[in-house]
Amino acid sequence: MKNLKCEYCEKEIQDGSLFCPYCGKALEGGSNEPKTTAEEVKMATPEFLDENIQTPESMQALANYRKRAGSALLYGILSLVFGCFFSGFYFPSLAMLFGAVAIILAVSTFKKGFQNKLIAAAVCGILGMIIAGFSLRQAFLDRQISQSADEVYSAELNIDLPNLSPDYSHVSSPMYGTFEELPKREFQYELNDIQSASFLNAIAEDSRWNHFPLDPELEAFLDDNFNLLLDYEGHYLFYDRTRSAFTNPADFSIYLEEYDFVLVFFDDTQNRIVIYDVYQSK
Repeated sequence: MKNLKCEYCEKEIQDGSLFCPYCGKALEGGSNEPKTTAEEVKMATPEFLDENIQTPESMQALANYRKRAGSALLYGILSLVFGCFFSGFYFPSLAMLFGAVAIILAVSTFKKGFQNKLIAAAVCGILGMIIAGFSLRQAFLDRQISQSADEVYSAELNIDLPNLSPDYSHVSSPMYGTFEELPKREFQYELNDIQSASFLNAIAEDSRWNHFPLDPELEAFLDDNFNLLLDYEGHYLFYDRTRSAFTNPADFSIYLEEYDFVLVFFDDTQNRIVIYDVYQSK
């Protein structure tokens, strides 16, 4: 069977073709030639032409689908990163948002190709949202701990802390552990002059409170193990949970592997109370 040229697009076609497989136009004289094959008929259908003839519109659509697939994967990766490596409320919330966007883009673009990339995007988005959900739950629990810290430590230490929400708080999440140079929990309270004077009067006769400077061994232990800002003046309270004692141990070397204590600093010059809750198990 010899090849001819289409009279419209001038591309080579098989002799006897009824339609040009490239431009789709009917060819004159086809009825006098041998019958076309089933494959040629299929190639002449509008569906085949839409899928196989690259027009500027189809090329632009393909580029858009490729861009959507890339965006879906990017959002999925961001969701996973923000969910895994950041705590609190802000970044896990972003992880939830990015994960949802990744899943929506993956589902809406899946039938257009790029399935492997879209599956990866959806998986990353789902995992990021799951981990972020746990992080948000932990952040909510940490906030509850912070809001009730004054009541908890007032009861445990038998001191009358002001009924305030902390101006700064840090609660190490058990999901991620904690850096060795940070306390497990830290709460800072800013007092007004009246509250500061009232608290100073309340602890004046309490022999458990010590005056700065810190005990040298206690200060050395804190310097060696934690990144604590200790430029305070005034009073401090040390409570060792392991010994149920408000006195410093005779030898801080017992804390090399396991310790559990609370430090309360009251700086009446800055009107500030700072609580460090530090514990470590073997």
